[in-house]
Amino acid sequence: NVIFPSGALHEGNKLTVYYGAADTHVAIAHIPLDNLLNSMTGEGERFFRFAENPILAPRNGFAWEANGTFNPAAVDLKGNIHILYRAQSDKNVSTICYAISKNGFSIDERLPRPIYVPRADFEKRGNADDNYGCEDPRIMHIGSRLYMSYTAYNGGTPRVAISSISVTDFLARKFENWSMPAVITPPGIDEKDTIIL
Repeated sequence: NVIFPSGALHEGNKLTVYYGAADTHVAIAHIPLDNLLNSMTGEGERFFRFAENPILAPRNGFAWEANGTFNPAAVDLKGNIHILYRAQSDKNVSTICYAISKNGFSIDERLPRPIYVPRADFEKRGNADDNYGCEDPRIMHIGSRLYMSYTAYNGGTPRVAISSISVTDFLARKFENWSMPAVITPPGIDEKDTIIL
């Protein structure tokens, strides 16, 4: 019974929010911005859930997403909606996977493996093979790069980390070119939520 919004797209008078649903699926809701602003004052309509939710669910035979696909980010590039989502394995190891949608609602393609995996000590759990990883991506398009903040979890402390990749490399699927991540949570702070403006 958890709704976890982590990505949104704004187009004209419409706001589309991508969210994790019950820690197992990716879903969508949308609302005209006028209605959203009016609902904050007690007037107007609320969000509309997409009738065909979920748009992403775990696939059989893909061990890295056996426990769930959720908490997505979305970015509109060259006429496609690119969705980065948290995938959780049967051992609770989280990676970031990738799907593409032409219309923002139906999935046209999903890659057969994660595009971002734990690489740094702050997102791994020593020699253990469970309960760590890269969680809950947020994506920002700034200039010629995509900046992804996410929760880096080492099995004990969640931290906000950031990595980036050029738009050119991202669209060419050169995911090995993500920059090495850096922690942006101040030392001594146990925090996994962030927004970068």
